[in-house]
Amino acid sequence: MEILLKSAVKPVVSNAQREIDVVTPFRLDLTVSALRRLSTNTVDVLTLEGEYLRALGGFRKPVLMRVAQADPTTLTVTIEGCDGSVEHMRACAIVRRILGVERELSHFYRAAKSFHGCDHWLFASAV
Repeated sequence: MEILLKSAVKPVVSNAQREIDVVTPFRLDLTVSALRRLSTNTVDVLTLEGEYLRALGGFRKPVLMRVAQADPTTLTVTIEGCDGSVEHMRACAIVRRILGVERELSHFYRAAKSFHGCDHWLFASAV
C-alpha cells in the first residue's frame, strides 16, 4: 500500500530591501505624480502614506516594488517576488531607471533658473 502525503509547504516569496541614495532635490511624491501622467503607466500607485507601488513585468513571477522616502537623500526600496539575487539586482536597476535617480540634472536646473520664479519653486520643494 502506497501512502502519499501532500506537503503543506507554501511557496516562499522573496522580499529584499535596499537603500538607494538620491541627489537632492528629489521628491518621490512629485516624481510619482509625473509618472502617473504618462498614459503607459496605468498601474502606478502612491499610497496615502507616501509609498510608491508598481508591478514589474518580465520576471518569472509577479514582482512588486515598494518605494518610500524617509529623508531627502534616501529611498527605501522593497522588492517582492524575485527569484534569486540576479533577478533582484535586475529589479533594482529597473527601479533606479524608472525613478531617474541617476539622471544628471544640473543642465535642467541651470535652464530653470532662466525662468523668472521657477528656480525658487524648484529649490523650495527640496526642503
